[in-house]
Amino acid sequence: MDGLFYDKVGLLKKMRVSKALTKIMGACYKTKVDFIEIDLTYDCNLKCINCNRSCRQAPSKEKMTVGQIENFIEESMRNKKKWRGIRLIGGEPTLHRDIIKIANMVVNYKKFSPELSLCFATNGCSNSSIIDQIPKDFIIENSKKETIFQNFTPFNLAPIDILPSCFIDFGNACSITELCGLGLTRYGYYHCAIAGSIDRVFGLDIGRKSIPNNNDQMISEKRKLCRYCGHFLEFLGVKKTEKEIVSNSWKKAYKHYQERKPTLSEYKL
Repeated sequence: MDGLFYDKVGLLKKMRVSKALTKIMGACYKTKVDFIEIDLTYDCNLKCINCNRSCRQAPSKEKMTVGQIENFIEESMRNKKKWRGIRLIGGEPTLHRDIIKIANMVVNYKKFSPELSLCFATNGCSNSSIIDQIPKDFIIENSKKETIFQNFTPFNLAPIDILPSCFIDFGNACSITELCGLGLTRYGYYHCAIAGSIDRVFGLDIGRKSIPNNNDQMISEKRKLCRYCGHFLEFLGVKKTEKEIVSNSWKKAYKHYQERKPTLSEYKL
């Protein structure tokens, strides 16, 4: 791990994520509950180093169904949930065979929530004709990647493998949940979409099967999942890297995944 962290992180910053100080000051980051990222698929045609959906490390063809998207929209309307932002992502969402249908379904929901901002995230390495068919209501976030070597946070560097975890409150989460909001995957709702990708590998099966209420920060889920996420270490100064870094907890999890993929309960109403 030499050279992975910035030269010095102040003692106060390290103490800020401690259980004692978190109890006094509250969590460092709060989930943006009116924004959501939907991981439509974990299939990807690029599979970058340090992928935070484990598309490279634990490849899968699993996808959300059209029925699950219908459930999400119906549930949102029934609960008068007016999302301010929905981002369709993956994996690579253009690989989903029903992507145009799903995108149009989400556009129709916008009639219920006119202030809604729609984003579509793609690596730009797939069929460009599909991207051209995405409704104009979407902002296209095309990262135009050309290589699997990206300057990414070392996602598979589990904090519990390098920090005195008995003193750390992982309920602090990281900036992603505050910037990007909730996540929805084939297996339910999470405090961020990356948390859902962690659950599919570790098999904790803790995805919520209904939309969390606006006062629910999903602290329990954060404490169970953020302990494995390298993004938690960004607050403590971890550097981004193009090198593949996998700490012990992830090595064991990926080995178990390859031997016997976890079975998780699916999101449905």
